[in-house]
Amino acid sequence: MTGKERITRILKHQDADRIGLFEHFGPDTYAEYYGQGHIKEGQEFGDAFGLDISLYWPFNLTLDLDHEPEIISEDLNTQTTNNKSMQN
Repeated sequence: MTGKERITRILKHQDADRIGLFEHFGPDTYAEYYGQGHIKEGQEFGDAFGLDISLYWPFNLTLDLDHEPEIISEDLNTQTTNNKSMQN
């Protein structure tokens, strides 16, 4: 069973072959594990330790100082804008 299949089954309250595994390591831990030879150069922690979930950040956090939001709609209490700086 792949990690994706395992986590999908767990989230659907179905039986899986084992619990789903996730761990988040800081940069010091990466350096230490690489230095001790527990992980090969370029190898991902998830692959080395059989983790099922990876940390992923889908947002573009680049600051656009010239950005001016486009007003999509507006009433007395609410203004909806298109924040183009968050689009890729």
